[in-house]
Amino acid sequence: MVEQLAKGAASTSKTGGSMELGVTTLPVLPRDATDRNRTSPFAFTGNKFEFRAVGSSAPIYWPQTILNTAVADSLESLADELDKLEECDFAGLTKILSKIITENKQVLFEGNNYSDEWHAEAAKRGLPNNRSTVDALPALETAKAKRIFSHFGVLSERELAARVEINWERYVKVSNIEANCALDIAKTLILPAAVKYLGQLSAAGSSKGIATVKDKVTALTDQLVDAIHALEHEQHAAHEAGSVHAEAKAFHEEVIPAQAAVRAAADELETIVSDELWPLPKYRELLFQY
Repeated sequence: MVEQLAKGAASTSKTGGSMELGVTTLPVLPRDATDRNRTSPFAFTGNKFEFRAVGSSAPIYWPQTILNTAVADSLESLADELDKLEECDFAGLTKILSKIITENKQVLFEGNNYSDEWHAEAAKRGLPNNRSTVDALPALETAKAKRIFSHFGVLSERELAARVEINWERYVKVSNIEANCALDIAKTLILPAAVKYLGQLSAAGSSKGIATVKDKVTALTDQLVDAIHALEHEQHAAHEAGSVHAEAKAFHEEVIPAQAAVRAAADELETIVSDELWPLPKYRELLFQY
């Protein structure tokens, strides 16, 4: 129907029908005509939209506020266009719908929204693709965002600015806490376990097999130490950025990747260091019970 409306009036549509289960003892079950795309973060499922992928630390009220305000803005624009039409002007209605679809059809995608294919296609279509908080928050600082929120009485410009500033500060604080936790775990748990295991390997003798394992643990331990120092350096540099915006950007571009490097070395050590010495539950212990 969308494809037809983009070109003019729609004359046909899919029908739902009934589900064929091959079981005669059950009543007839209706089948919806819509595509229940479970990969969509904002799927239309027959009679409603389902919004998913909200993190446990993110209350649903704020995404809902954004969505409802955006829908209100769209409905107001549509209502203004409808007010210009005479009663039962179906041709005029078709033109309005065709215009809406033509102007917004670039957001329609039938494939997997989580795939690299969609990222590439979205860029090709000129769609915004804000993959991080640092990329996304500036959208709330635009003149358009200020106008829409204030126009519908949702948030004044001052209230919106306050929320945005709080979000910048929260991003920095949470990222800093996570970096501190990573450093604490790496320095007080992972590194001592690796060093102790090296001591056991050294005391076990100098056979070729032991030497091979010892060399690998030594290399990974050195890698871990270097990564710890790099993370400490980037964290301190971020604090000297000068503004909360610059600090957030530094955490996103420098601190978080440095933190990932610490984890990479720790993950490798986890597969080698003795279970008796490893201070945390290993991944296989979390996934499988013995």
